[in-house]
Amino acid sequence: MATRISPEATNVVCVHRVNGLNVGDLASTPALYLRALRDATVIDALSLEHRIDELTDNTVIVGGGGLFGHPAFAAMWRALQSAHPRHLIVWGVGVNDYDSPDRLEDRFALSHRELATFDLVGVRDGDTSARWVPCISCLHPAFDALPQPTAPVVVFSHAQASLDHIAPDAPHLTNFGSDIARAIEFIANGETVLTNSYHGAYWALLAGRRVSLISPFSTKFEGLRRVWPIPQFGEHPFEVTEAARRGRSHPDALTQARAANAAFAADVARRTGIDCTTPSQLRAGITRSSIGFAR
Repeated sequence: MATRISPEATNVVCVHRVNGLNVGDLASTPALYLRALRDATVIDALSLEHRIDELTDNTVIVGGGGLFGHPAFAAMWRALQSAHPRHLIVWGVGVNDYDSPDRLEDRFALSHRELATFDLVGVRDGDTSARWVPCISCLHPAFDALPQPTAPVVVFSHAQASLDHIAPDAPHLTNFGSDIARAIEFIANGETVLTNSYHGAYWALLAGRRVSLISPFSTKFEGLRRVWPIPQFGEHPFEVTEAARRGRSHPDALTQARAANAAFAADVARRTGIDCTTPSQLRAGITRSSIGFAR
């Protein structure tokens, strides 16, 4: 018997990093984009171990964000293994190991074993044994109304590793805060984006801008570069000049990311009965560009 597809889903729990200090973390959950998830329970990945009972007999969607290979999320993965949900879905999660930024395969292999009991797995890292499903923030409507660039170079920093000392004449912004649309607009204002933020680089690629990484510090950047190769540089003034000159774009990135998410959403619908089968339905779930969910 075919699974009945429902336009509403109240028995869903979405787990991601609910971090009001990091716009990329906030932007990475399907709960922000799927109309059918407007009443989903949203749980911070760091507190899941204390709320295991809420997963029982529910559909659990984990992601996105860099939840693999980071010790802060070990308790979350243990809690998921001990829970008894109806369905377990991983959507757009990636490896995020600060200690071994060049060992993507090792860190992913460890996490992959932990996912053996999941119903569907989509990871944002390229060139792995798992299905590629990039961060669902590609469905944000800001990408459908991008401004024309107004600056040759902009700098978008991770707030905990500021790049305010490079390219002093360029506009600067960090990933601190919750205004997703503002961050995307700032990034799109640059012809070239210099960044050490995962979502800074990802959103710049989706916006069709040239991108150079500056001092990448985690495996998450290698996972992104395996999908869309972009150069990386240090912080010496000569290297920054080269970074501004040699940034690389991938004009099809937005189309590719949205197509992968739409295909994955269709598979989620078939498996769980949650109606999330087309990109238009995914985007319709947004009511405001900052933190919050459709009601």
